[in-house]
Formats: sequence, structure tokens, C-alpha cells
Amino acid sequence: MLTFFKRGFTILSLVFLYNCSALLPQSGPSTSAIRQEATEDFIQLVEPNIKAINFLKTSKEKDFLSNLKEFQAERFFPRLDIGDVVEVIIYEQPPAVLFAQASPLIQAGPSAFQVPAQQVDENGNINVPFAGFVNVRGKTPEELSAEIYERLKRKANNPQVVVRVLDHRSAKVTIAGNVRESRSIPLSYNIYTLLDVISAVGGINAPVNKTIIKLNRKGKSIEIPFELLLKDPQLNLNLSPGDTITVVYKSQSASFLGATGKNEELEFEAMGITLAQALARVGGLRDDIAHAKGVFVFRLEKPENLVALGVQPRAITQDGRVPTVYNFDLSKGESFFLLREFELKDKDIVYVSTAPAVQLRKFLQTISDIITPIFQIRILTR
Repeated sequence: MLTFFKRGFTILSLVFLYNCSALLPQSGPSTSAIRQEATEDFIQLVEPNIKAINFLKTSKEKDFLSNLKEFQAERFFPRLDIGDVVEVIIYEQPPAVLFAQASPLIQAGPSAFQVPAQQVDENGNINVPFAGFVNVRGKTPEELSAEIYERLKRKANNPQVVVRVLDHRSAKVTIAGNVRESRSIPLSYNIYTLLDVISAVGGINAPVNKTIIKLNRKGKSIEIPFELLLKDPQLNLNLSPGDTITVVYKSQSASFLGATGKNEELEFEAMGITLAQALARVGGLRDDIAHAKGVFVFRLEKPENLVALGVQPRAITQDGRVPTVYNFDLSKGESFFLLREFELKDKDIVYVSTAPAVQLRKFLQTISDIITPIFQIRILTR
């Protein structure tokens, strides 16, 4: 009878100690704990499928393309305005009547007279000898040449007019950041796209795959990965006067915790990375302790994305995001295809829980460490 009570007491003691196993060392919450909190707390649990992942990718692309449309502009053609510096050269066929003795640039053949370079004044005018003040605002160099010709054709012998823009100060863009030289660049016939301006300052001085081109225009902005810009000509946007281009070395990262090969903050390319690629870089899951059903991605997600996936958000943060946990079950073969398509975002947290048997093993090891000395003492005292 006493032996029966001893055995019962031992079993109850083991049960009590196992219930206290939460006191044992562990790398983080268990799979069941996370899933339980997700059903009771403000965390939103999502079990991705291929349809959901395709939607997230499509939604990201739609947002980008929608923003891109606002920045698509016609090719810039220089038009003169206040502050521009122009040069006018007038050629007159022989026998020259008007410009024969006026500082000839060519000794033989047609007479050529160069009007000194001048800045367009606050009224939008320049002064041309024998043509008077000419308003140049909104005109192209060709249109200005034609207007000066009309004013001189009855005074000079078959005049020809050439207008050169020496400094297009009214139509400049600014480029700064991780480039060889930060400065303002005048737009012209040859410099009017993103890559034109980047080339004009000597290129970038940051890794291509981790560089973002940020274009600001009239209070709005768009970010384009430089690597993608080089691959897709449609992203080489036409620029408009006043645009600001910032070349940024953007260090995107995701944190990997739990039963992975390495616990670290993993930096990845500006174009993005899939969960499969990222797990491979940190050494994958530890096959001795990882729980195949417990691969989680913690993210602050857009509410509209969750609604589209058929999930009603329970709580929204002050910045309008929903605390969301994506749970992947790698015990299913199809999950590896999901990992290949699921794209990580900057500041995501990837956590792999330990298998339930690992905690049991720790518990049994702890019990063994407690009981073994007792048995040894009993044996020695016999």
C-alpha cells in the first residue's frame, strides 16, 4: 500500500514539474502558444495559400504601378524662361548690309555677328541689336530664332539666326545622396531622364543591388530600385523642372529568431527577397530542434490586404496597420512552393519555434539531473 502511494506521489510530482516546464530555458513561444494568442489577442493569424500570396504580390505591383502613373511625363523640351543665359549668333549673306562691320566672326563669306551672352531679365526679355527687346518666355531656341529672323529680314541681307542656351537655369533638377557629385543639373535635349541625370554626375557610389532612386515631384515621391531601373526601360522616367532625385543606400532587413541556423538581422536587396531565399541564407531550420509547423512571419500589414484575404482585422495600430502573423506549415510539401513565392518586407520578423519534444527532452533531462543523485545516495546507504 505504501509503495502505491509512493508511486502515486512520484507521478503527481512529475505532472506538477512538467506543468512548470515553462520555467525551463527556451528560445521563444511555442507553436501552440502563438496560435492561441492569435485567436484571443489582437494578433491576426493568417495561414497563407498560393492564392493569398499571389494577391499580396499583385497588390504590391498595383500600388507601385498606380504611383508610377503619376510620375509619367512627356519628354522635356527646353523652353526659355527668366534666368536662362542665351547666346545669339546672326549670319548675313554678302553683300552684308547690317552686320558687315560689326565685329565679324568670319573673315570670308557670310558676315557673322555674335550677340554677347545675356540672361533673360525679370520681364522675360533679351536685347538683340536691330531687333530690340524680344520676349523669350515659353519659347524654344528654334522659335526664338524664327522670331528674331522675322524682325531682321527686312533690315539685313538674308539673315540666318542661331540661338544657343548656355545655362538653362529655369529648368533644373537636383540630385543628391550616394552619387559622385551632388548638384543641380539643367534639363536639355540630351539630359531629360533619370539615368541621364545620374550619368551626368558620374553615377552612384553605392552597391547597385541595395540602392534606391527616390524621385520627388510636387510633394509626392516614388521609390525605384536602381537594379530594376537598369533592367526596365519603362522605369527610366522623363524628368520635369524642379524634380529632386535622391540616391539612397537602403538597407532593408528582416530579423531571424528561434530554431534557425543563425539568429541574425539579415540585410537583403532593394528589389526584395523571398522567404525561401532568406531562410537559406541563415542556414535554414535546425533539424534537431525546429518545429516544421512553427514557421512564423510577424508583420504590420495593411488592413485592406487582410480584408481582401477574407480576414477581418480585430485591432489596428496608430499608423493604420494590423499586427499580423503568417504561419507556414513545412510538414506539408506544398509549403515549400509558398516559401518560394512569399516576399519578405523590410522590418519583418521571422521566428521558428522549437518542437514540443525538445521541451519534453529538456524536462526529462532536468528530472534526470534531480533523481539520479537521489538513487545514488540510496544505493550508497544500503
